[in-house]
Amino acid sequence: YGLALIDLSGRKSRHFLSDREFNCIYEDPQGNIWLGGTRGVQMLSPEMNNIGSFAEGEEVTALLEDRSGEMWVGKGDKKVTCLYEDSAGNVYVGLWTGRGFDIYDKAAGRHSHAALTGDRSGANWYQDFLEDSRGRFWAATWEGIGLNEFDRKSGKFTDFKVDSLSTRLASCLIEDSRGILWYGTTENGLDAIDPDTWKVEHFLKGQYVTCVEEAGDSILAGTKKGLFSIRARRQRPAGLEVPIASIERDNSGRIWVSTAEGLFLLTENGPAKV
Repeated sequence: YGLALIDLSGRKSRHFLSDREFNCIYEDPQGNIWLGGTRGVQMLSPEMNNIGSFAEGEEVTALLEDRSGEMWVGKGDKKVTCLYEDSAGNVYVGLWTGRGFDIYDKAAGRHSHAALTGDRSGANWYQDFLEDSRGRFWAATWEGIGLNEFDRKSGKFTDFKVDSLSTRLASCLIEDSRGILWYGTTENGLDAIDPDTWKVEHFLKGQYVTCVEEAGDSILAGTKKGLFSIRARRQRPAGLEVPIASIERDNSGRIWVSTAEGLFLLTENGPAKV
C-alpha cells in the first residue's frame, strides 16, 4: 500500500543530516523532528542532540505518528501524498493515483477505500485531509471542486461547493485557531475561508503554495518561490527565497522549514540552516 512502520529499535545514529532535499517534516509528541526526503527518513532529536536514520534509500513523501506511537511512512514510489489521523484514530492515506484514498481502522483491524464519483471523478488526486473544530472532515483535491466535505458515517461526499475559491487545484489545507480554513493551491496562491459565511479572501495570487502553518498571529505559507507571512490581511516575504516543501511549528513554538536546500529553523535573527 506504499506504507511502512518504523521499528525504532533499529535506529542508526548520526550527527549530521545526510539528505539535502526534504519532502515533509513532522514533530512527534516527544518533540523529535522527523524529516522525509529523497534518501529516507531522518529523526532530529533536539533534546538529545542526535540524529537517527531509517528507511534508507527510499523516497519518503509523508509522515505521521499515530496515537499508539507507531510512525507511518508514505513512499513516493507508491504515490502517497499525505497521511492524517482523525479523532476516532482512523488513518487516511492520500494518493496521487487518480483512484481515491485509503482509510485504515486500526481498532477494527481493517482498511477501506473511498473515492469521488460522478462528474467529480477527475478529482481523485488527494493533497490533504482535515478534521475541523466543528467535526467536519475535508479532503483537498487537485482537480474537481478542490475542497470536498466527506461524511465519515456514510462514506460518501456531499454537494458542498464554494464558488469563489481561486482555483480547483488544491495543494494543502489547515484550520487556524479562529476556525478559518486556509486552502493552498498549485496555481493561484492561498484562500482564507470563513466557515460561517463562506466568504473567501485571496492571498499570494499566482503563487504555487506547498504548505501552510499558523505561527502566533501570523500564517506562514511556503511556496515554490520562498516563505511568506500573512498578518492582519497583509502578506510579506519571510526571509527564505528557496522552494519550500513543509513547515512545522513544534511544541516549543519553534518553526522548522524543510526546503530544496535543506532544513532551516526560523529565529529572531532570521532563518538558520540546521
